[in-house]
Amino acid sequence: MKWYSIGEFAAKTGVTPDFIKYYEKNGLLTPKVSESGYRSYTAVRVSNVSECIKLKNMGFSAKEINLLLTETDFQSTVELLTSRRHDVENQIRYLQGVLDYTDEIRTQLDAYGRDAWHIDLFEDFYFLIQSRNFSFDRLGDEKILKEWQQWQPNVRATARVDSRPGKPPVIEWGVSVPASFARAQGLTLDAPVEHIPGGRYLEFFDKRLLPDDQNNDDHEGVRRGMFSNVQRILNKHNFEVVGPSFFIVQTKMRENGLRYTYQKVRVPIE
Repeated sequence: MKWYSIGEFAAKTGVTPDFIKYYEKNGLLTPKVSESGYRSYTAVRVSNVSECIKLKNMGFSAKEINLLLTETDFQSTVELLTSRRHDVENQIRYLQGVLDYTDEIRTQLDAYGRDAWHIDLFEDFYFLIQSRNFSFDRLGDEKILKEWQQWQPNVRATARVDSRPGKPPVIEWGVSVPASFARAQGLTLDAPVEHIPGGRYLEFFDKRLLPDDQNNDDHEGVRRGMFSNVQRILNKHNFEVVGPSFFIVQTKMRENGLRYTYQKVRVPIE
């Protein structure tokens, strides 16, 4: 039986010497150790390496791999794999959200260049407030927020703007997530999370220039200007607004030294 050094064995099994050392340290690969301390392996161990690679790629930790390969019966193995399957389903939904977001940005690029808008029916969603008129004031829930933020860009930075004639708009920044995604992922939906019913919305693609000053404290100016672009559409067509609007941030960027926010503004109308 031929024995190979750790470097040779690693190369022939498609991994690195560090991979071999790591799984050897965790008791999953057993070499022959010479008196001088050199470790060597035979081709008999190839299947062990392959199994470690497979389970590692499936997301199992070294401890879990050790359990699967040395201490579990078939029924227990099926249970562990079933549990991992649930995690993979969550990852697939998350990655699908990333793909959908990328396609959304790509296909809607032209709409931002011409102040496009349309009216459509949108599904219900959930909203978690973070601040009101640029002040935190013990709003929101940090634990829920931390959980939600892990699912960006499926979860989006969102402002709820309540703009009433003769009064300065109230701006509540937070995050939102479609109800179907939130329920599928099992996100926490307890208070202060709010359920926002779906319905008929005017959707306006808003490209808004922002002051290029991080220290700018003209919050009143920001509040006055936030709704100005979409307000022109509402006034021109005499749409009746029936509730607060939602500004869903698509992306923020700099163009020619200026800062812009690209956002979809959804206004509930009759």
